[in-house]
Amino acid sequence: MKETENIKDPNQLDMFTGILFTPEQEKMIVDFIQNGKTTILKKSRENNSNEALLIDNGFVKGVDFINTFQTKIVTKEIELGSSWNKNQFKTEQTYETYEGCISLKGIKFNSYQKPNELIDDVFSVSFDGGKIQCSVIQDQYRYIKPKKSLKKLNQ
Repeated sequence: MKETENIKDPNQLDMFTGILFTPEQEKMIVDFIQNGKTTILKKSRENNSNEALLIDNGFVKGVDFINTFQTKIVTKEIELGSSWNKNQFKTEQTYETYEGCISLKGIKFNSYQKPNELIDDVFSVSFDGGKIQCSVIQDQYRYIKPKKSLKKLNQ
């Protein structure tokens, strides 16, 4: 007896190969993607404003600071819903996200390998109300005017 092969018509859609989402799950996916777009727009505006603040106060991009902020498209498994609501689920989605930030560039003592050796480094910086905070160059956690930070950075 000859075996019969099941040949699938390439024009025929297979209804059960993909995952079917409930309307509630579809809404969660759409909300996740839309919230991501809103966050990216907010972070992008904030990043541009912070960069302009530094430039307006004498910082030179590439010399005194770097800006690695960028957006990108990723495909990842995400988890939506909540366990307490018993509507939690995982799904693989393609969406836009962001990464990177503004960092100050400077030099510091290398205290780990060769004491008293100066090395180039980047320092984390925070922005708030037209002021900046970088504890590495300030030795404190206060927000100060950008011009004063630039002076401390260059010292």
